Amino acid sequence: MDYVSVESLLPLSNPAPSHAYDPVSAAAYTEWQLLDEAMFYLAIPNAYVPRSDLFLEIDEASVSMSLNHAWEVAATLLRPSLPVGSLDTGRQTAQLEYASSDSSLQLSRRVIQATGGEKPGCIGGEPMQSGDLLCLVLRRVPAAPPEDPLPLRVFNIKAGIQLSETRVSDCPGRLGYIIDSVRDLFNEASQGFITDEFILRSVNRCVRELAQEGYWCRETVIAAEAGVCNIDIRSVMPDLQDIHQVCFQRPEQIMECVGSFREFTSLRCTIPGAGRPQFYTVQGNTLYVSPPPSEDAEAGFIVFHSYLPPEIHCTAQAVEPPVPPAYDPMLARYALKEAFLRDRSSPEADAKFQQYSAMYEEDKQRLLGEIAPPTVSLRPSR
Repeated sequence: MDYVSVESLLPLSNPAPSHAYDPVSAAAYTEWQLLDEAMFYLAIPNAYVPRSDLFLEIDEASVSMSLNHAWEVAATLLRPSLPVGSLDTGRQTAQLEYASSDSSLQLSRRVIQATGGEKPGCIGGEPMQSGDLLCLVLRRVPAAPPEDPLPLRVFNIKAGIQLSETRVSDCPGRLGYIIDSVRDLFNEASQGFITDEFILRSVNRCVRELAQEGYWCRETVIAAEAGVCNIDIRSVMPDLQDIHQVCFQRPEQIMECVGSFREFTSLRCTIPGAGRPQFYTVQGNTLYVSPPPSEDAEAGFIVFHSYLPPEIHCTAQAVEPPVPPAYDPMLARYALKEAFLRDRSSPEADAKFQQYSAMYEEDKQRLLGEIAPPTVSLRPSR
């Protein structure tokens, strides 16, 4: 755990703590009355370990003995891709209550976990990543009786955060750790042979391969127009991979897929006029239906389809890999097999390529649900 001292506090609308000096040691401290509050900012370093939490250390002393105190810290995640001021995203409040020392003015250390209320390394359900800016508001709040009515003297406030000494990549969040994992296993700390850009391209190629396997699916509703039997699907679904099913207006009204455009044309000739669409086929970027709808319908065609997630970039607004965090090693193994394929002139490169290819394929099949989960025998074998 690495600690960063909070050098300055910013006042808010409520009363702020006052500054004073200890007459004996000349040490500076802030004096906190009940309901005093102050704010400070913290930037998450590049070496931040994802899914680890932020802690506040408060070194304090009280004139009173064995009376109750309570602190509250509110953390807000400030990221360009998140709405500022949202109460549902990137915000968390934590409290700590305790009894003061049984000796007057004895220096004590209090530790508050400021993040991870819902999930480790998250603020309000949003994962922290390197490059994020956090706004933290510290308050002295009422405690259970007997409560100390006198001010608290705070000599030091530190923010503790888990950093990695092996972190190399400047990319934030999980992407940076995938890149570092590839470098560790390829035994290349520098970018002499494989660059961050090469690993990033490999990760995006892996995402495209998973999209072609139909891993990401959703439904899209397309308005129906009376008499119109062909729809430009790329204009409404630019990230489309494959269409799995089409329904008309309601999910139970499933339309039948016709395999070829020639068969669809022959079928369409036998259906006169308009009505409820019952058949469809896809030719290029066009969805053809038959018969054409007899009237306009805002919720016309319900299309269930696979899609390609947005491309991942190494920026402050980086898109996290769209697979569960447990499958980050799968993306690293894909990049490693690509790296050893590129390095195929070196001894043992082909063997390493085969090794990481097999590991990646096993990970992929498990992600796609093609590997049956292990079972437990009711009767242990002997």
